[in-house]
Amino acid sequence: MSRPSLIQLVKFPIGESHEPSFSFAQTEDIFSICGAYVALGLACSGSRMELKHNAMSQVKVNSADLFIAGSIRSSNSIATPKEYNLKRHYETNHRSYDKYDGPVRVSRLKQLKANLRLQQTCFTKIEKANVASVTASYELSRMIAMSAKSYSEGDFIKQCLLKTAQILCPEKTDLFRDISLSRNTIAERIDEMAGDLKQQLNATSSRFEHFSIAIDETVDITGIAQLAVFIRACDNEFNIYEELIELIPMHDTTTSQDIFDKVEQVLRDCGLDLSKLACLLPTALRIWLADIMVLPPYSSFAHFHCIIHQQNLCSKILKLDHVLSLVTKTVNYIRGRALNHRQFSQLLEDTDNQFTDVPFYTEVRWLSCRKMLKRFYLLRQEIVTFLEMRGQNTDEIRVENWLQDLAFAVDITAGLTDLNLKLEGRNKLNSSLSCMMTSIHFPKCKELKDTANTQSVLSFAKYVSRLELLSKEFQDRFRDFSSFEHQFALFSAPFTKAEESLQMELLEMQSDSTLRAKYLEVG
Repeated sequence: MSRPSLIQLVKFPIGESHEPSFSFAQTEDIFSICGAYVALGLACSGSRMELKHNAMSQVKVNSADLFIAGSIRSSNSIATPKEYNLKRHYETNHRSYDKYDGPVRVSRLKQLKANLRLQQTCFTKIEKANVASVTASYELSRMIAMSAKSYSEGDFIKQCLLKTAQILCPEKTDLFRDISLSRNTIAERIDEMAGDLKQQLNATSSRFEHFSIAIDETVDITGIAQLAVFIRACDNEFNIYEELIELIPMHDTTTSQDIFDKVEQVLRDCGLDLSKLACLLPTALRIWLADIMVLPPYSSFAHFHCIIHQQNLCSKILKLDHVLSLVTKTVNYIRGRALNHRQFSQLLEDTDNQFTDVPFYTEVRWLSCRKMLKRFYLLRQEIVTFLEMRGQNTDEIRVENWLQDLAFAVDITAGLTDLNLKLEGRNKLNSSLSCMMTSIHFPKCKELKDTANTQSVLSFAKYVSRLELLSKEFQDRFRDFSSFEHQFALFSAPFTKAEESLQMELLEMQSDSTLRAKYLEVG
């Protein structure tokens, strides 16, 4: 049943006595009992103010269900909205409305209602503006956290927003000024969002059918060991979740038992059923962590060592120290002294070279040498010229065999770095990662052979043996992946490969043309 508006309440003819067929509590307009009284008063002249007893009884019954008592016309409130008080208020304050009659009364009522709603709109706009400011504060805090920026960046961001608003939309500057981005506010916002995400994860964990965890250990700038625990889970509707569930500070020892206890406690706090643990991936941790978890409910899960970590270890087998040491020594000579650095940069500028400098590299990330080696190789002529200008010995850099090793190092580190980048990031699966590694085991021999400027002088046997050594190192370190090759094949290609024991179960899916088309679409 639709609720009547106050306009509908005054449609009965003037001069006649009527019983209102409505309840004041049914009106959806935010009006007081006196406001409703004025609506009726506008429809009845002062001499016609006598309502029937049952109508006023209805007013008395429903008055407790209404809002504060007040008049639309004067915005005054009435403490006790009884019949006598209503009549006295009208005769005292609104007697002049007796001169309005018929449609004029209705028009005047509309005007009064519009004025009241206009007042209400002012408060509504303020409320909406406050909600928008708080929402913007949360969103900017989230962006700061995801970008790993300092919390103090919020003040600078706010200054940028204010300056932009003053130029583009000066009338809305106050809205941007109301956005709270102080350091403490951002910290509180991030804590609240982190707590909310944890609650969502705890609420969702009951639906997980299987989950895997990856753990990594590092030391922060204060010397405290930090244990990061990541999770990837699949629920009963095949939704995939991938989150960092906890960063655990290790203030004391970091033995295998300590790490195991911390990880187990985190999983239990998140409400995860340990019997559903499908896979464990320790990153830079000692591999014997998996040896502890050999009893139920842990005995059924698989464990792999971190692919990226092992790939970096495989790269060490190339024995490129004689190349790296000389390149690093030369770069440090150029970059280590301000005068040398300025003169070398000026030399590159004078020769209209596309580069303006040579980069450093850090030993912590071994594959970061790729950029330094490549730049050194491309600038080798300019570097030799500069060293000769400074009176340095360049005989070692001019040796042909060393240049061949440098070219090989540039090519092989480029391939390994590309592989490293492919392995990083979210939503990466073991099946696809193993394919990436397989595709890079042997192609570098051909790339080096096809290099036009060195093909005629290279000793291919030497580099082939190194690549074979690298390939063997990959196979040895990733032997645990090869043991799951059949499972990976079934997961990646269910339409083409399946064991006999599973073929009947997959028959219906393999016969579905729609699923096959989707499979071909995603590759």
